[in-house]
Amino acid sequence: MPVASPLSQVRALAHKWWPYLVIFVVVCFVSTADDWSPFSLARGTDSTVYGYIGQAMTQGRTPYTDAWDNKGPLLYTLNYLGMLLNDRYGIFLIGFAATLATGILGYAFARLFASRLTAVAASVVTLLTVTYTLAGGNLTEGYALPFIVAALYLIAQAVVSGRFTWWQSVVIGVCSAACFLLRINLVAPIVAFGLVLFVCTLVRRRVVAALQLAVHVAAGAVLTIIPFVVYLAAKGALRACLEAAYTSQFVTPPRSERLQSAYLILAFTNRTYVLAITATFLLVSAVLLVTRRISSTSTRVMVVATWAGMLVNLYANTITGAAYEHYATTFAAVMLFPVVCFFRLVERLTLAVAGRLDWASLTAGPRAVTAGAITLIVFVMSWGNIDYTVSTVAQNWSYRTHAGGADANYVDLIVSNTTPDDEVQVLGGIHPYLLLRSHRESASRFFYTPDGLYIDPGFAASARQEIADTINERPPELIIVSVPQQADWLTATPAGVGPLLDSSYERFFSDDNYIMFRRITT
Repeated sequence: MPVASPLSQVRALAHKWWPYLVIFVVVCFVSTADDWSPFSLARGTDSTVYGYIGQAMTQGRTPYTDAWDNKGPLLYTLNYLGMLLNDRYGIFLIGFAATLATGILGYAFARLFASRLTAVAASVVTLLTVTYTLAGGNLTEGYALPFIVAALYLIAQAVVSGRFTWWQSVVIGVCSAACFLLRINLVAPIVAFGLVLFVCTLVRRRVVAALQLAVHVAAGAVLTIIPFVVYLAAKGALRACLEAAYTSQFVTPPRSERLQSAYLILAFTNRTYVLAITATFLLVSAVLLVTRRISSTSTRVMVVATWAGMLVNLYANTITGAAYEHYATTFAAVMLFPVVCFFRLVERLTLAVAGRLDWASLTAGPRAVTAGAITLIVFVMSWGNIDYTVSTVAQNWSYRTHAGGADANYVDLIVSNTTPDDEVQVLGGIHPYLLLRSHRESASRFFYTPDGLYIDPGFAASARQEIADTINERPPELIIVSVPQQADWLTATPAGVGPLLDSSYERFFSDDNYIMFRRITT
């Protein structure tokens, strides 16, 4: 039996692994735009809050009762694991792993419908789309995306094969629960695709199979949620969690605000050109469905699932009545199938021009032409994202070498005026970056501007009162207030913190960013 030469073995490995290598390189590139990357000292407001809560958990504190925010417990658990890995780079590594998993799972999804080259192209476009919409990193959408893509991959696999196993259903439930435990409306794409699969199963008169699907999905979700419920109940934080993350987080905005929110989210998504492809795909596929021109059952189901995914996901993201760029991140998963179809069309048109439609029998020439065409289109589609990534890397580096020094000075002030056991209260229109870097705890669990707690006026009022009571009953060593946004907030509190400041604190530092009060020791 002939032994393969070392060169042929290398070629075989390269042929097998080049898609994953390309995806890894792209992830390395896009991750440098992350504010939590090693190239940056900048920190986004929300992502810093999550990092601070993760750090607080490493010190034995509990989310919601010791450090307040309104996201699901899985987000803080991931930040906790990141802080355990490494105080400086652990969260970045968790986010990097999530992005890499998204790329690989997106490639696996695309391979169900297209060649390797087309699948890699679709995965790369998805990753670059995420880069643009998920500026800052360490956000719920970035962590949810691999779970969403994994669930959609399993659903698509069941659609293509015409059957599904119990473990696939359980994993879909696990992924759904993970999204729910990050932020409740992130589960919307999975719900949409899953319902299409469930209905299709019923249409085929497989009632027992449909019921088994529902039971196994529910089992996977419950098994995932139970450990978090037990942990929070044991810590006495379950009610606080439910109130913060699952009861008061969503409001009922007027229809006009919802429509405006939907428009803005679609506008954010359209900046990557992917929405234009998806919109065209949906319109054309609708005509083809009505005229019964799509013969493949699996294609028809995926078209319907994409329609449902777009509409349900859009609705879910307008529940808050607000629109942010990172809300558009979850659409990357929904758009995978249209983007795959687009690149498959490009592939077939290129091969038709070359006079060969059989991919397996192509010579190197036409294959290179096809690869070049798809690469060029990926580049053109992604130019805005590439330009954004390059500029963000440059900004992060500039921040590291210049503005980062200013924040370091504030941290030095905190460290030099307190001990690790001292409490520091940071208030105003700022984030707890100073607490995070100085390893100091907040006296109150609230470090937002109380008026910024927009969930409902009653909650904001009670939070304001709780901060004032905490400062009066357990005076922190330092009180840091942002300037000029909330410089007068402390003196305007119902509990009257002003007299406490006058009698027990001295202003020892102020500039255009912060005022720092230090407790007078006798």
